[in-house]
Amino acid sequence: NGGSVTLDATNALVVTAVGNISANGGGSGTNSQNTAGNGGPVALRTDNTLTQQGNITASAGIRNGSGISGAAGTITLEGDGNDNIFTISDTVQMKGAGPAATLNGLGGNDTLKVLGLTGDTWQVNAANSGLLTYNSTSGVLALSFNSVENLTGGSGNDTFTFTSADSSLSGLIDGAGGTDSLNISALSSGRTVQIGDVVNSNFNVNNLESITANAAVTNILIGSNGPNNWSITAANAGSVNTTSFSGFNVLTGGDEKDVFQLHDSVNFAGSINGAGGTDDTVIGGNRANTWTI
Repeated sequence: NGGSVTLDATNALVVTAVGNISANGGGSGTNSQNTAGNGGPVALRTDNTLTQQGNITASAGIRNGSGISGAAGTITLEGDGNDNIFTISDTVQMKGAGPAATLNGLGGNDTLKVLGLTGDTWQVNAANSGLLTYNSTSGVLALSFNSVENLTGGSGNDTFTFTSADSSLSGLIDGAGGTDSLNISALSSGRTVQIGDVVNSNFNVNNLESITANAAVTNILIGSNGPNNWSITAANAGSVNTTSFSGFNVLTGGDEKDVFQLHDSVNFAGSINGAGGTDDTVIGGNRANTWTI
């Protein structure tokens, strides 16, 4: 069997690309009485930051010529209940039981980041919990996460999906680079989504190119704290600056100038609030418009 590997860091923990960790189970001969070894458990813990760039494997051993294997070991990345930052390179291999590895923030205000050029898929399945699927040099791998409040994509195209009515995230979703999308249409109650690098009681997002909400409930979209150009192209859809949106029937400006442009054939099924700033403007479509003040 593979041995147990535990790394406890009292500050930052960096596993470099050359610092690979293996707790693989051993194989055995073809004799029918021999068995294959199990992968050992691997645990990495930090009270500050954890940067994972090297491979971690806890693979099962295989008995030669028989196809019989042992059990894969568990791989666990853990915080300490404080504000931890976990950075995972999407070129690493993590091979363990179930999902490739499990990350547990254990309280605090924790952030999970992915580095790399490939696009990643994020699923939020419950409160601050879900599954990250990313492309590595060994194929598509999965990292489950719990008690993680903030998610940050890499430079590729990231997809963030809230999969059930119970899905929630208390921090910030930051798409970072690439062309990134968020889908919260599975949520059965309305949300107030705020764009910008800010964390408050709203649903906070930043650096996303597409946001899709549930059009059957009342959703509010708040622009960033800066100039915003809104283009309303459907009953509850359009774009603000470089972000397209659908499923929002209340549009709210930021703290500077907001311009709301309705397209010619659009009957917007909601309300518009300029909020802060001055010179907020609503521009009707090129047709007969009725204004009631």
